[in-house]
Amino acid sequence: MHFGVESAYGIIEQRRAQPAAHNDLLDMLLNASDDNGELMSDKQIRDEVITIFTAGHETTANLLTWTLYLLARHPDVLAKLRQELDTLLHGKIPTAEDLQQFVYTRAVLNESMRLRPPVGIMMRKIIKDTEINGYSLKQGRLAMFSIYNIHHHPDFWQQPERFDPERFLSDENRRFSFMPFGTGERVCIGNHFALLESQLLLSMIAQHFDLQLLDTDEAEIEMAVTLKPKGGVPAKLVVRSRHH
Repeated sequence: MHFGVESAYGIIEQRRAQPAAHNDLLDMLLNASDDNGELMSDKQIRDEVITIFTAGHETTANLLTWTLYLLARHPDVLAKLRQELDTLLHGKIPTAEDLQQFVYTRAVLNESMRLRPPVGIMMRKIIKDTEINGYSLKQGRLAMFSIYNIHHHPDFWQQPERFDPERFLSDENRRFSFMPFGTGERVCIGNHFALLESQLLLSMIAQHFDLQLLDTDEAEIEMAVTLKPKGGVPAKLVVRSRHH
């Protein structure tokens, strides 16, 4: 992390010394001001950059890893996904209009986040003394809750261990049973960006490549805060063969 912090400071310093329009996130941060018109300090910008990088890199990488792994183990789901992508895109890079039509692609990503949520555990600070089912939660302490367990709870999901994107094709309200980005006032600020980049990446990879798993055993889960496959997913990426 030390290298990341110093690198961020170096880029910020370079941008301030040679201001130019780059039309990127750092430009937005450098020009952002509060209600009094004050700009952010280098430290504030550094914190924002590091947060975006760390929170938005590993979680999306985990999501795509689990999604590609699950698709490789469920060729019927992969076939439906490709049918949507081939019909809409014909091998091209998706546009913003195309993304609006990615119904099954979004369902695949949602089901992947349900079965293997990129963040499996969250914490919240208790703002007032509370009691839940006889358990006392004291003000100022931290409460941990398992998104992974909620996503696998049979009271909320039929056949919870089954990878079935079809369950996300309905309009059912799942606000408190499906929360890969948390919920409430502290919901992840990057949720829309994460879904956007995940749809773009998945659509491009699935159109052009096949993932061949090199280990037939089920990938073991490793969970700290993020949820990732222990030891990674040994696989070979090969150019997709097309018969149409």
